Amino acid sequence: MQGVDRDMQGIQGKQGRQGIQGKQGRQGIQGKQSRQGIHRHHASRITFYVLLFIILTGCSAIPRFWEREVESPVPDPNLTPTLQTPTAGAAATAVPTSSAPQTTTLKIWVPPEFDPQGDTPAGELLKVGLDEFDARRSRVEVEVRVKALSGGGGMLTSLRTAQAAAPLALPDLVLLSRPLLEEAAEDDLIFPLDEITNTMADDNWYEYARQLSQYQEETVGVPFAGDVLLMAYRSDLFEEAPADWEKVLATEGVLTFPASAPEALTTFALYHGAGGTFATEEGEVLFDTSPFLEVLSFYQQGWAAEVIPYWLTQFETESQAWEAYQKNQAQLAFVWSSRYLNLLPADTALTSIPSQDGKAFTIANGWLWSVASTDPARQALSVELAEFLTTNSFVADWTSAAGYVPPRPEALESWAGEEEWGVLEQVLPSSQILPSQLVLDKLGPRVRDAVVSVLKDQITPEEALLIINGEGEAQQ
Repeated sequence: MQGVDRDMQGIQGKQGRQGIQGKQGRQGIQGKQSRQGIHRHHASRITFYVLLFIILTGCSAIPRFWEREVESPVPDPNLTPTLQTPTAGAAATAVPTSSAPQTTTLKIWVPPEFDPQGDTPAGELLKVGLDEFDARRSRVEVEVRVKALSGGGGMLTSLRTAQAAAPLALPDLVLLSRPLLEEAAEDDLIFPLDEITNTMADDNWYEYARQLSQYQEETVGVPFAGDVLLMAYRSDLFEEAPADWEKVLATEGVLTFPASAPEALTTFALYHGAGGTFATEEGEVLFDTSPFLEVLSFYQQGWAAEVIPYWLTQFETESQAWEAYQKNQAQLAFVWSSRYLNLLPADTALTSIPSQDGKAFTIANGWLWSVASTDPARQALSVELAEFLTTNSFVADWTSAAGYVPPRPEALESWAGEEEWGVLEQVLPSSQILPSQLVLDKLGPRVRDAVVSVLKDQITPEEALLIINGEGEAQQ
């Protein structure tokens, strides 16, 4: 496809993007049913958008605008016809100059997994949505470029380069994860939206989505999709999902998670669930010691009960921990919803991560549309497109097809009847965004070292807390 950068390093695509296959039952999530109904739902939705697109365009052939590379100039709204001065002896006749309407090319950058040309139901839906926006705006063309998330030609590197050396090459709209959004906002690569739109004032957003959209008390993104940390379990081994730490410790299975991950997101999630919070002061991270001590004690008890074994310390990524679950080395697994919803593993059900008091809670990441253009008129047009792509009906269908969770409560209602709906209905209202990148960078490695030392039975939870405080050293 012309106009799409393919020379960047891709990120690993999601597995099995065949949408969310239908499920039955709202209670506890046991077993799996055929998802043919949901496939028909997706097909009918796609057919609806295609028919609407044909009607709006008068059945004429519309070019694929994201394949175009050359941007047309933006017309001057103050342009008025000019008169040609008559020469001597010639008739004084007014000759207007050409003022034919010209097309504005709206450039958007997306990561590889969101490519509208991708051969997935989610890619097809996004392409149809962009076509519909084009049809509604007769003099606007949308050009999509695929950018890697990291590396020399990655999203943020390309934004910095274009902003410094080639402003005309800047995109108008970019799709960023929350960590990348923080970095982009900190470096002034994206722009605040509060004076352009009031879309986040809508009541139809989850609290986690509102938090995702904010950076330093400014709106810098419009939420498109969410991703929450949950727990998978063998539905044939558990009559009831273990909802609290005590019930987890009483199981005869193994709970797997990436204990050596430098971001320590699992431990931070349990810390938040125990009432822990973070604050920053002059670049330093402030935290509550008591919740951390309780989580470390839970790990120690889990090690003693062989529910959280020491060999988890070899796992640095979620993929490694999930592989252990797939190989039946574990009966419980912390997993991000995007992985689970794309795989829908057999004999497995989904529930909230266990909390100290049994109340549903988790942390959330997400993807947001952010404005990178420096031109006010293009900024307004970019926000219009972002709002169009995050309408209730569109985001409900797209997240279902892509394996993400909706940022809007009303969008989740369309999932009613699916097996995961009951869990998500309980979890999403209480979800909080994952810790800031500052917390992950400064505190993550310390927390990782403390957890590894406890699971290897090298130190006590109290001694591990000193490591998190920066007052002790991890055991080798």
